[in-house]
This record gives sequence, C-alpha cells and structure tokens, in this order.
Amino acid sequence: MFKPVRNGVAALSLGIAAIVGMTAPARAATVYESATHTDQDTGDYSLYDQRYFGAGFTLDQATTITAIGGEFDNIAGNIFGAIVALPSVGGLPSFSPTQLAANSLAHVVFTGSGSATDQTAPLSLTLAAGNYAVIFGGDSQFTGADGTAGMTVDNDLIGSPNIFQYFGLVYGDTWTHDSVYDGLRFFVEGTSAVPEASTWAMMILGIGMIGCAMRRRTARVEAFIRA
Repeated sequence: MFKPVRNGVAALSLGIAAIVGMTAPARAATVYESATHTDQDTGDYSLYDQRYFGAGFTLDQATTITAIGGEFDNIAGNIFGAIVALPSVGGLPSFSPTQLAANSLAHVVFTGSGSATDQTAPLSLTLAAGNYAVIFGGDSQFTGADGTAGMTVDNDLIGSPNIFQYFGLVYGDTWTHDSVYDGLRFFVEGTSAVPEASTWAMMILGIGMIGCAMRRRTARVEAFIRA
C-alpha cells in the first residue's frame, strides 16, 4: 500500500535533481582561439605603451566571458587585457587607440612569468552575439598597466585570424592590419549565456516530475479524506 508514496517521492526527487542540474554552473570552454601553441620560440613582438596587439572574434550567441589570455614572453610589470566591440567581421576598432580605455567593455590588469607560455587572466562579462576583439598592451590609461611583455608569433593559425596592432611610434594614433603578426596566440574562454535545447528539456522534465508527484500526493490526501 506504500508503493505509490515511494514512487511519488522518487518522482519528486528526480524532478528536483533535474532542475538543480540545469542551474549548476556550466564549465568554461574556449570560445575563441587565434592559433595553437607550437613550443617554438624564435622571438617575440613587444607590448608597451606605444604598441598593442588585438584579435577580432565573432560570437553567434550570448556568451558569458570568464577569462582572456594569450602566449606571452618576458612580462615585466603589469599589462592590460581588454574586450571591445568591432563594427564588422574582420574590421578594426572604430575609435583611436588612445581612447581604448573609454571604449573598453571590460578589462583586466595582470602579470605573469615564464618564457613563451600561455597566461590567462580572469574577466567576467556577458556579451550578446556580435563582433568583438581582445586587445593586450601596456599603458597607464588602464591604471597600473605600465609594464611590458612580448607575444610570440610562431604558432599554427586557426582559420584566418583578424590580428591587428597599434604602433604609435610608426603609424600614429591608429589601428593597422599586418599579416606578419597572424601567428600571435590569443584566446577567450566562456560559457553560453543561453541554455541549450537539452538543458531546457531537462528543466521541463524536472517540472513535469514534480507536478506528477504533487498530483499523486493530492489524490492520496483526497482519497484519505473521503474514506
């Protein structure tokens, strides 16, 4: 006579577990990568207050960014990493480099160590689908980011990356493309801000199980009262 009770409790437990599983934090994954690491180090290009490097990337859905990074060499002091919007795929920022801080959607100031190794900096930001860029440099327009670093270029390209630079001493206050820098390694980590179809299905299943368990409980109570 107690079997329905056990079944109801089991359905309720499964329903709650399904909903809790849906709300558990998703594991961060790489949402953009310009090149893969090759363990080669034949030199690097310097980052400082007159030189930044950036890489454009496209998101096809809302994404919560959790970290940005790249392959750096000889970091001295602090450098910055920033995310900005781009006007188009393959485009350049619509503002001048000296206005980067004012146009940054989010930034982080960090340091690192080691030779030709990946350095990752945590950064929290939710972005809508669209075109963006991650930019690294050393400049006091970001408080505390007055250091220097190198970015190694001997990496294997993934697709056709949109790599660009600011080189104030040569080109002035503007952004430029140059394919010689395409081997620089940038990456962005994050999680989808929009639940996948399987997640929605799990939530609906969980709600259905809870509803079924509650109906059974109500029916048992009504039967007990009538008796």
